[in-house]
Amino acid sequence: PRPRVPFRSTPAKQYALVVPDAQIGYSRGRNETLTPYHDRRAIDVCIQAAQMLGDSLAFIVFCGDMLDCAESTRTFSRPASTQRTTWPAILEWRWIMERFRMAAPHAACYWLAGNHEQRINRVLTDAAPELGDLPPADDAKGPPLLSMERLCGLDSIDVHYLGPYGSKEGELFHPWGIRFHHGQKVGAKGGQSVSKNLADA
Repeated sequence: PRPRVPFRSTPAKQYALVVPDAQIGYSRGRNETLTPYHDRRAIDVCIQAAQMLGDSLAFIVFCGDMLDCAESTRTFSRPASTQRTTWPAILEWRWIMERFRMAAPHAACYWLAGNHEQRINRVLTDAAPELGDLPPADDAKGPPLLSMERLCGLDSIDVHYLGPYGSKEGELFHPWGIRFHHGQKVGAKGGQSVSKNLADA
C-alpha cells in the first residue's frame, strides 16, 4: 500500500484521467477456472496513460461500475458461474488501483459509485439491513464494515469513494468546473447515453 504523495509545487499544467466502467468480474468454470469479463489490456492502456502523464497528473476519476458484482445482481437470474466471484474481483481491482497509485503518486483519486457497485448494498439492505451500516468497533464514525471503502482498503492508497449511486454525494464537482457522475440513463445507439444525461444536466 502506498498513500498519496502531495505535490511539492503545483505543476504548470495539470491533467485529469477518467476511467469509466471497467466492470471487473469473472465467470467461474466447472473446473474452477476464473475467466475475466473485463479487458485487462484496456485497463493496462489506462495505467500506461497515467505513467505518461507523470507528475502532471493531478486527478484520476474512476467513474463508476469498476466492479461488475454479478454475484449480487437482483435484476436477472444468477447462473452458477457467478458464484464466489466477488472476492477475486475485489482483489484484482485493488491490485489495479495500487498500479494507478504507483503510476501517479501525486494524483487525487476518486471512485464514484455506479449501479453495479450498488448491487452489493442492495443485497445487504434486503438480507440484513443492520449489517449494511454497521461500523467497526474501533472506528464508529468511519465507513461501514461492508462498504466499498473497507472491502477494498481504500484508505491505505488514498482513494476516495463517493456514493451512494444516484445521489449528489455520488458525484464529483471538480474544482476545474467539471461535473463527474456515473449517469442513470442509457441509449441504444452511440451518443444517445450522453445526450440523455446532458438533457438532465
